Amino acid sequence: MESPGEFPTQKDTSKNFSNEASVVFVLGGPASGKGTQCPKIVEHFGFTHLCVGELLEEETKSGSENGKMIRNFKLEGKIVPSEVTVGILQQAMQQSENKKFIIDGFPRNEENLATFEKTVKVEPEFVLFFDCPEEELKRRLLSRNQVSLILIDAAGFTMEASPNRSFSFLL
Repeated sequence: MESPGEFPTQKDTSKNFSNEASVVFVLGGPASGKGTQCPKIVEHFGFTHLCVGELLEEETKSGSENGKMIRNFKLEGKIVPSEVTVGILQQAMQQSENKKFIIDGFPRNEENLATFEKTVKVEPEFVLFFDCPEEELKRRLLSRNQVSLILIDAAGFTMEASPNRSFSFLL
């Protein structure tokens, strides 16, 4: 059981990857091409692709204490605590037969990086950053069926732009 103020974390199976693992972080905005390019990197270079967003979503769906906490952070628009995210990443790395990892969508901030390096004891080989103009990101996002953009106009009205470009107003 956790002490008050502590976050639930994954079971500590403390496997030191420092001498054997190779990690590349992949960053970029939504629709910048991470999901398209990561599978190509996996295919050509033999990495295991770990998508932090997907790992967090799987944990949320599991109904675990971590999953419930992650869900609450997402609903509040907050970044999941580094210890929790790194614990989930570390568990996924330990379950893999491979020791080469391409980690998509991580780190989100310097604290994430510091926690990862301290906990997993691996420094990334490099960071692959997909730089894509904001207008192109918006265009790509709006072309996906499942995405909506929320826009707030000067009068304070909220408009939701659906992929087919229809607008609805939310007060």
